[in-house]
Amino acid sequence: MSIAARYGILVAVLAIVVAMLVPYPSLVVPPWRLQVVDPDGRPMPAIKVRQHWQNYSFESEGHEIDARTDAAGWVAFPARAASKSALFRIIVPVGNGVLGGVHASFGPSSMIQAWNNEYEGWVHYKAQGQLPDRLVLSKRQLPELR
Repeated sequence: MSIAARYGILVAVLAIVVAMLVPYPSLVVPPWRLQVVDPDGRPMPAIKVRQHWQNYSFESEGHEIDARTDAAGWVAFPARAASKSALFRIIVPVGNGVLGGVHASFGPSSMIQAWNNEYEGWVHYKAQGQLPDRLVLSKRQLPELR
């Protein structure tokens, strides 16, 4: 093999390695707008709402942010993305599977919770189908005091 061919192979291998190390973004959850309502379907204004999102395939920790509903019970969150390199996206899921076994989680996921002193509830999105556009709260189950 000629020196030029060896040099070409070396350059190609280095280019692949560098490309595998460059982080690029992936969508975890698209923009999400939903209305929070009580069990009778009435809008819940100014209620605390928390969005949690994580791509379990390559993020070891999740992210969250709090907001409040508007006067008509609506809340909106922007699209959420996470960035990692291709190499990281290969290595972490393998480690996840080995260490987590049947309890390992993979892929993008997001959850929205809402609560106050009287009501609570949540909806989940696992990067499949439609985003829920309504969160119906339930009465809080408070523990009995003895």
